[in-house]
Amino acid sequence: MAKLKTTLWLDAETDRALRDLAAAHHVTVSEAGAELLRRALKDRAASLGVDLLLTEVRRAVRGEVRALGNRLAHLLARTALESIAGRRELYNLLARLLDAQTARAIHEGSWKASVDSLRHPLEELRQALSPASGDSVAPPAAPEEPQ
Repeated sequence: MAKLKTTLWLDAETDRALRDLAAAHHVTVSEAGAELLRRALKDRAASLGVDLLLTEVRRAVRGEVRALGNRLAHLLARTALESIAGRRELYNLLARLLDAQTARAIHEGSWKASVDSLRHPLEELRQALSPASGDSVAPPAAPEEPQ
């Protein structure tokens, strides 16, 4: 490889460190300086490559997270529709077996109990979701009988 002469202006501290390094490795100051510059440029190129790769990885991860979010939204919507269909079927069944007023009262009571359970989650659920809970979760409490 052809070599070219380059002149550098260094502060006294950097010049002393370069001369000490050259002396420690029994090479000229020029050889020590050239090797240090070669390594620094090689490390910078590798770092630039990592930066470019990191940008691409971030882009790919964002795309995957977006796709997973869309899938989750689809599943939540489908679950809600299935739940609504189940509620309507149960209400219709109750209305056929019982009178409409009793069916409506059971239907509304069940809905109120469900909403209340979301507003006031079980203590076991709070413990399971708390960061300090560890892996141990108390068994769930027995469900209350409908009124």
